[in-house]
Amino acid sequence: KRMDTFINENNIDLSIFKRLVIDVQGAEMMVLKGFADYITNFDLIKIEVTKDNWDEAQYIGGCWFSEVNDYLTKRGYKLNSPEYYNDNWFHGDVEYIKH
Repeated sequence: KRMDTFINENNIDLSIFKRLVIDVQGAEMMVLKGFADYITNFDLIKIEVTKDNWDEAQYIGGCWFSEVNDYLTKRGYKLNSPEYYNDNWFHGDVEYIKH
């Protein structure tokens, strides 16, 4: 099931949750998209990503930084951990805050 369906069917009050952490072995974009409009309920989102076009990507078909960054910035989030995305960084967690 998608998260938005699960939330609706179970009448979950997302207002009690301020942070979302996603680490699902390459399926991060599916999770983000599964929240649909509910994604904007979170003040902070921490998510595992891989540097774009890294030849040794840990997960085939995994989640690229640019894909996550585009998706979240269009929904009002700002990258809160730019130090992770530099020439020496290839894979790890990044944080976004709602602004």
